[in-house]
Amino acid sequence: MSDERDRTAADSGSRWAARSLARWRLAAAVAAVAMLAVLAWAPTKELFQPWRGIQAQYNELAVERGLEPAPVRVRQVWFPEVGKADRCGTCHLGMVGEKPLGGQPPFEAHPALPHAIEAFGCTFCHSGQGRATTVGDAHGDDGAWPHPILDGSHVEAGCGNCHSGIAVPLPEDVEDALELVA
Repeated sequence: MSDERDRTAADSGSRWAARSLARWRLAAAVAAVAMLAVLAWAPTKELFQPWRGIQAQYNELAVERGLEPAPVRVRQVWFPEVGKADRCGTCHLGMVGEKPLGGQPPFEAHPALPHAIEAFGCTFCHSGQGRATTVGDAHGDDGAWPHPILDGSHVEAGCGNCHSGIAVPLPEDVEDALELVA
C-alpha cells in the first residue's frame, strides 16, 4: 500500500511539475511575442514624428510653386566647441538651405544677418531647446525647459548675448522689465 501511495505521490508531483513547466513555457512564449512586438514597433515610431508632417506640408507647397521637394530628414547643426546641437531647421526649412516659401511662417527666410545661420544656429539668439524635434519641446512651451524661445516681440533681444557685451536675462525677466517701463 505504501508503494501505491508513493506512486500516487510521484504521479501527482510529476503532474504538478509538468503543469508548472507548461506555465513557464507559456510565460516565456508570451514574453517573446511581446518583445518581438516592441522590437517591430520601435523603428516605426520615427515614421510618425510631427516634424515629418511639417516637412510634408513644405513639400506640398514647394511642388505647388514649382520648386523641388526637400528631403525628409532631421536637419541638425552641431557646435562641438560648446557641445550644443540645433535642430530648428528640421521645421524651419526656409532658414537652413531649402527654398524659402514667403508667407508661410515656418518656411520663410530668416531676415538678413551679418553672419551665417549655420555658424551659430538659432538657439544662441532665440533661446529654446535646440535638440528637440517637436514644436512644444523646441519652443519650451511645456515649462520644463529653463530657456523657452523668445516670443515675437522680444525675438531680437538675443542679439545682445554676443553683440552688446551684456547678457540678456531670461525671457520672464524681460517680461517683468517691460512692465516696469510701461
